[in-house]
Amino acid sequence: MLPKIIIAVVLVILSIVILRPFDPTGPLGSKNLEQLTNHASERDAVVLTHPIFNPKEIDWVSPLGESNGGYIEVQPLGGMTVNIKKEVAQKGPIEVYAPTDMQLVAYAHTIMESEPEPDWSLYFKINEDVSLILHHIKNVNPKITDVVGNTPKRNDSRTTDIRWPQEIKFKAGEVIGTTTGTSQAKNWNIYFHDKRIKNQFINQKRYEGSGFGKDVGNRLLSASCIFDYYQDEKLKNDFYALLGTTAAGQSTSCGSPSSDKKGTLSGLWHLKKDGIDMGSYDGPFADPFSVYKRSDQSISIYEVNKEAYTISPNNATYKDPAEITSSHCYQLTDNWNPSVYKGYAYFRIDSDTQMSMTYSPSGFCPETFPNRQAKTYYR
Repeated sequence: MLPKIIIAVVLVILSIVILRPFDPTGPLGSKNLEQLTNHASERDAVVLTHPIFNPKEIDWVSPLGESNGGYIEVQPLGGMTVNIKKEVAQKGPIEVYAPTDMQLVAYAHTIMESEPEPDWSLYFKINEDVSLILHHIKNVNPKITDVVGNTPKRNDSRTTDIRWPQEIKFKAGEVIGTTTGTSQAKNWNIYFHDKRIKNQFINQKRYEGSGFGKDVGNRLLSASCIFDYYQDEKLKNDFYALLGTTAAGQSTSCGSPSSDKKGTLSGLWHLKKDGIDMGSYDGPFADPFSVYKRSDQSISIYEVNKEAYTISPNNATYKDPAEITSSHCYQLTDNWNPSVYKGYAYFRIDSDTQMSMTYSPSGFCPETFPNRQAKTYYR
């Protein structure tokens, strides 16, 4: 006969499962069902009580895994891009709020050549496992500048730690800062990380490694959907209604930083067999490189020859990378004028962890894969 304490624990667990069933269509999806179940009680300990932004001021929010994806832009796969309504941004900056009590632990204040105004990147600790990072904040609460000053570095985005005895804490609902987003796109980024979550890639060891690129790997592994940490159902539904690649309502899922699908082209690829490059090129071939289908049904090829390409469903060579198990050639076109052809990218799946790619800046897809021009990529 089982001890009474074990029976009691089992009954408590059963009651939690019955009262709070897991939604497999939710933000972390089936890939993280096991991890979410294993850490349900721990995860529930982090509850966000205040909206990080006003949903009425936002046009749409990209799900995890749909922002960029290759070369120096691989890290944004682990974040969400918040697009401010143009008419709202024209009137002035929106406020960004602390979703819960948290502490600022690092920051970067940078003015880049591409931006007329400086940007703040803010790194917050919520607890030992959960953190929040904000990019493209234009102005910050005076409690930050009172400690770190207000002089940006030019073309230097390296972070600075805030060390004891300096301390900057925010209470839930407090204004962190304001932003109009980037000067052209009017968007900004949210990265929410939970170390207890392990997103799944085909070659998990690459992202769990301790070598060069480990920070990017750890962030992709722990990237989580901030919306899922709210318990207010109305607020959560308002956030979910914003999800999409180019418009709200294109997705009902918060996505995943990994679009890897075993035995197919879909996902993230690397020129090196180990580790994650921080962004390099071998001829026209970028490292890292990704190809995946987005929630607006378009295909992102990010990137080749210093360009990111979008394959729309109207493209004659359109095919979901998750359905490509042998070889396929995409005819590349100008993203703004699809009638302008810009060469091709031809792919061949060699194994679950290896593929070959050829690229030409001109011409049309050949009938057979051109082996002599191929570059090898690895999971």
